[in-house]
This record gives sequence, C-alpha cells and structure tokens, in this order.
Amino acid sequence: TPYDTLLIDRGSADGVVIGAIVYAGGAIAIGEIVQTYPHSALARLVSSPGVRATAYIFGPNIFIGTEGMGGGVLRVTVPEGIPIMVGDVVVLPAVGMGAYGEIVNIESSESSPEQYAYVTTPVPLSALRLVRVSAHALPSISYEAAVQEIQSATSTRFSFTVPDAGTTTPQEQE
Repeated sequence: TPYDTLLIDRGSADGVVIGAIVYAGGAIAIGEIVQTYPHSALARLVSSPGVRATAYIFGPNIFIGTEGMGGGVLRVTVPEGIPIMVGDVVVLPAVGMGAYGEIVNIESSESSPEQYAYVTTPVPLSALRLVRVSAHALPSISYEAAVQEIQSATSTRFSFTVPDAGTTTPQEQE
C-alpha cells in the first residue's frame, strides 16, 4: 500500500495485536501494527511521513529524534559540529534494539546550525515479501532502559567469537 504502510495477511484471528513491532529481514524494526482485522492487519512504518521516533546513532553515540520522510527514509537532525558519517548504524532502542539501517546521505550547510542525515534500511521496502511481527505489543521504555539497551548492544553487537584465532588464518579455513 502507499504512504509507507503494509497490509499483512495475518490478523487478530492469528494473534496479531495493535502495537506489535514489524520487522523486515529478521531484526530490522520497520514499524508497528496500528489496526487489526480478523485475517489482516495494517502496519504503519516508522518511515511514514511525519512519524517521529527516537534513535541512537553508533559513531557519535547519541540519541536523536527521527522523522519519517516516506519511501523507507528516516531523517535525523543533528546539531552541526557533532561528527556523523555515511555508514553510521542507526537503531531504534524503543523496539528492543531493532536496527533500522545506516546513514546514506548527509546534508550540511555553514549557514545552518543543524545537519540532516538520511537513513535507509538495508532491505528496500519495495522488495519486501515477508515480515515478522512480534507476538506482543511492546511497552514504552524509559530513557534509563534505552541506555541499558545501548550499553548491552555496544558490548556484544559488533563482536563474535573467532575459533582458535592464533593458529588459523582465513586462507587455511577455505
């Protein structure tokens, strides 16, 4: 459907509830269920024009507000002087650390006290065929809980265990 909404083929008879988070590609939080019917449900995407959310940007490590621009694009407004880069990962802590995407473009002007970063998902919304819907509506979280989510993600999100790294090279594993 247009305007950054999804009509999914599961509804209240299947356990879909209003406020449930909708994920694309496994862990990319893209929106929430706003209406249910017995055999279908309507999801409003966080990128819908005018939808506002709170995000966290890894890199400058800041919480920042977002605004949906349509077409799967979020715009974040960051004060000039805070270093942001194309490729910085953006997450939505209010939905259990659901990653949204990464910064793909930055607009900045010397005459403006703000810079605008545009964020898209790694999976184009037009390519979606399947989504995952959380089993329950997620409750609102506090700032303190969001900070704990970020701290937890920071310590585990970008690391993994390398088996016997001292004796095996990538070429030997092939």
